[in-house]
Amino acid sequence: MTARRWHAPLAALGALAAVAAGCPGGGACTAPAGDGDEGKAAASGGGASAPVRIVLAPEGIATGGVRWEKAAVTTLYDELLVPAEVVLDPNRAAHVTPITRARVVEVKVSIGDVVAKGDVLAVVESTELGEARAGVAEVTSRMKLAETNVARAREMAAAGVAPAKAVTDAEAELSAARAALSAASTRAAVYGKGGGTGALTSVRSPVAGTVIDRHATTGEIAGADVSLFLVADLSVSWIFGRVYERDVGKVKEGQPATLTLDAWPGRDWSCMLDYVAGALDPETRTLPVRIRLPNPDGALKPGLFGALRIRVGEPAPALAVPADAVQRLGPRTLVFVRAADGAFEPRDVTLGRSVGTLVEVLSGLAAGEDVVVAGTFALKGELLRGAIEED
Repeated sequence: MTARRWHAPLAALGALAAVAAGCPGGGACTAPAGDGDEGKAAASGGGASAPVRIVLAPEGIATGGVRWEKAAVTTLYDELLVPAEVVLDPNRAAHVTPITRARVVEVKVSIGDVVAKGDVLAVVESTELGEARAGVAEVTSRMKLAETNVARAREMAAAGVAPAKAVTDAEAELSAARAALSAASTRAAVYGKGGGTGALTSVRSPVAGTVIDRHATTGEIAGADVSLFLVADLSVSWIFGRVYERDVGKVKEGQPATLTLDAWPGRDWSCMLDYVAGALDPETRTLPVRIRLPNPDGALKPGLFGALRIRVGEPAPALAVPADAVQRLGPRTLVFVRAADGAFEPRDVTLGRSVGTLVEVLSGLAAGEDVVVAGTFALKGELLRGAIEED
């Protein structure tokens, strides 16, 4: 007849556990429950095998960081996990370009500078602006001459020394001059809306925010298609998630969600979907969804990647434990349950949904049992380092 006994010395906890458990050899031990002939019979196949039990002294429990809590039924929601990225709020950002082709004379800001709406970012020189402002002066002189001609024609017509047609022609010339002045003034105002004189004008920020990017260099020639600066208000961020095609029917506006970012492990943001796109992205075959979050500490930096956990479906009660309570041992999925006498028993369980930091337990554990939620690696080590002795 043979009996199976597990010995797993753990240097830091050995002596303490041995005192508590009465284990031979002066070490922490794991052994099938049951003694004598009953234990041997169970181990040799004569009956149902007893569960392995791990006994540690209180000091060993503290050193190993072992902590347990009551397994409880809680409300779980199905969640949809989708990739996400932080982007700029386009309503609070601006690519700043010159109105027309111009040479950069002076750059006033650097990346990271905080600017107010209307602040000068750069001074540029534009030939087209210079011509537009010169055109205003020219047309202004032409209009003043037309006004003088109209007044003279009216006087001469009143004295009978000029025909009425002379007045009509003079008034037509004045109207044309006024129209030309209006057009020239508008052109000059558009090209030189940043102020300045001659060919010089200022490039101003259209929004308040931070200078995120700068391409302006003194002396370069920039066209209207060249972005000299990117200025953005980072106090509010947009986050876009990408829902896979198979899950499109599960999402809708107003659903609660939780954002996590790779750059900030252990931190999350509660939010709500405020936009669900009406069509899939043809390139990625995913459906864009969006949330908006305040960003008071600047943690939500554009370009960061993470994930959105979107709550879908109806809530349902379920027995759940923290994900840290679960250990894998080969093909087995285990939790450790603390028995009434203080020993720990590895328990095979069947898992269901994973929701946030919790995982559903479908079988193998009952509500109210003490399940280990911290220090499970130490207990798993007892099993991995254990050796079978045959008597």
